[in-house]
Parts: sequence; C-alpha cells; structure tokens
Amino acid sequence: MVVTGISVLSSIGNNKEEFINGLKHGKCGTKPLSERIDPCLYSIDIASLIEDDFYFKQILTENPVDFINGISISIAKDAIKDSRFFESMDFNNMGVAIATSQGANELRRIFYQEEKEGKTPNYHLLFNAPSSRIAESICNNLKINGSHATFVTACAAGTNAIGYAFNQICTSRMKSVLVGGVDLFSTLSFSGFSSLKAVSKTTCRPFDANRSGLTLGEAVAFLVLEELEHALDRNALIYGEIVGYGFSNDAYHETAPDPDGGGAIRSMKNALYNAGISASDIEYINAHGTGTIQNDIMEIKAIKSVFRENLTRLHVSSSKSQFGHTMGTAGIIEGIVCLIALNQGFIPPTINLESSICENLGIVKNHSIEKEFEYALSNSFAFGGNTASIIFKRYK
Repeated sequence: MVVTGISVLSSIGNNKEEFINGLKHGKCGTKPLSERIDPCLYSIDIASLIEDDFYFKQILTENPVDFINGISISIAKDAIKDSRFFESMDFNNMGVAIATSQGANELRRIFYQEEKEGKTPNYHLLFNAPSSRIAESICNNLKINGSHATFVTACAAGTNAIGYAFNQICTSRMKSVLVGGVDLFSTLSFSGFSSLKAVSKTTCRPFDANRSGLTLGEAVAFLVLEELEHALDRNALIYGEIVGYGFSNDAYHETAPDPDGGGAIRSMKNALYNAGISASDIEYINAHGTGTIQNDIMEIKAIKSVFRENLTRLHVSSSKSQFGHTMGTAGIIEGIVCLIALNQGFIPPTINLESSICENLGIVKNHSIEKEFEYALSNSFAFGGNTASIIFKRYK
C-alpha cells in the first residue's frame, strides 16, 4: 500500500514545496499569539501559526461559518491533484478518513460570544461545529461515495486515521483513501493546555534538559493512500509505502503518560510485528517528542526498551520543534515528514536543542543530515492513554 499524494498547510509552509524547504532547513514556525487573539488573555504569547496571508484571512473573516470546512476541502483537493487522481478517480471505491482534536469547536466559541454580545444567533455556526462535519463536507464537495470516518483520539488521531486507511485498503474494502488531519488554532485547546501548565513560555525544546513544555501548533494536511497495483496501473508518483501499524492504550491516566511507557512500547512492537520486520530495520524515528517533562522521558524509555542493542543505528528527531504540536493533525503531518525524508534521503532535525537528555540515542540536533534509509517509524502518544505507531518504507 502506497502514498501517491501529499498536501500541507502549516506554520513552516503554505504548501508542499514550502513545507519541504522549511523542514530541510530547520525553519521554526513560532509566531506571536497576539496575531490571532487578545494577548491580555494569557501569560503565554507564542504559538506555531499558519501565515496570516490573504487566503487564510479571507476564509477566516469573510466566511466564519464554514472556514474550517473551506480550508479542509482546499487542501484535500491539493492532495488529490498532487496524486494526479482526478484523471482516473473511482469515487465509489475511495474512502475518507479525518483526524481532528478540536474539529470546529472555535465556531461554538464564536456563537456564544456573539450571543453574549446580544447579536442574532447564527445557528449555522453550531451546525458546522461537530467534528464529523469535516469528512461530510469533503465527501459532499468532491462526490466521494466510499466510506468516511472521523477520528478524535486526541493527538493520536492522525496516526489512527492512517492506520484505519491502511487496514481498509489491505482488506480490499477500498482501493484508495483520502486521509487528512485538520486542527486550526483553538482558544479552547490553548486554554486547556495552558491550565495544565504544559505550554512553554519560550520555545519548544524536545529532549532538551531545559525543556519547559510544548508549543501549540495548527495545520491541515492530507495524504492519498492506494493499492500498489492501482497506483502502478495509472503510473502514479509514489512517495513511499506504509507497511505496518500498531496501537495500544496506557490505561493509566487521563492526561499523563504511563511513566514506564507501556502503551508506547506495545504500539511500536505491534507496528513492527504488523510490518514483518525487526527493530534492527528501523533507522529513523519521528518521535512524538512534545517537549514536556513527562512525555520525553517516557518516550526515550520506551524507545530504549524496544530497540535495545539497535540504538546505535537509530536517528531520532521531533518535528514538533519546528511546527509545534498540531494535535489531531500531528500523525498526518509527521507521517508526511517521514515520507519526504525517505523519498529525498535526509533526516530532519530537532531544532532548539542545546543540551540533550540522552546523548547516546542519536537525536538529530538543529540541522538535517543527508542519509538514505529504508524504514521510518512515526509515534503518536495522546491523552487518554492513546498510543499509535506507523511504519513507512522507501519505495524503490
């Protein structure tokens, strides 16, 4: 099963080409939060925000009722265009899988804010607020008649959505699946993480001794997944293969990870088993790497447990240091990182890293390195104990 289309809108690039360039050169997407909300409301004034260009402002200000669906449809079309699928699309055998943490919850905030101000209630805001509306809108707009599903498993949602699509195609239920992650900046999400004191006041420093929390990010990203034979029949450009998926649950705490890394260990081992490969085959891990005290320690412990004597050949990085924690989109956009790295022969960096908490793990510091490799593993570990891992392979 292969990936033939990629599109992304993020804080380090408004399209695929800009994103790749930013990724390679260690661009940081952190910006003043005052660009988006009243800075007096919070003690923290940074987030990894999409550039406020005309396109984004137009959707956000002129059509607030449907701005999330509008962006989602636009980026979804970009992925299909990138896959050159429009020319030979079988809508009856194409599915849609969407990952999101907040969906369009910001519409609820707008509704209640306007109600508080005495304005006439705009009930279309509430109609478009449910997370499931994103997948519905894409299917309706593009006339996709296959299955559609929405994943809201917190920050593991993106990897769960890819895994669902992987299983749909491997079991011949669908020939192709459009998989997307959609999470734009939400005051509700930012307030929640701020109240947990999980947000850094300076910058996101995954695996650094002086790390102080995550940087909230926003992104919309899509992949086109399809059967290998289907892709070859239409002479598609192939970015890479998806060969293994694993998931588990900590069953430990609502927000804190299992300090022993139980769920993380199981999800990585399950992915390796599903792929039919050993730990020694993996050369790059795109870590969940949030920059929080507990998560980074747990993930390092889990990686050491799974890879043991193979640690010396591993390269590890956290792309959240560049474009922040994009919540439900994280698994999608970080999957794209793995595919681009495999396809173009480089390993992206963990930026802002000065003093590593694990010098013997092979964490790639501050600058990308050129290296061709065969397999990459991407981790997503979320609230509620949700853990998921996906394995990508370079296509030859």
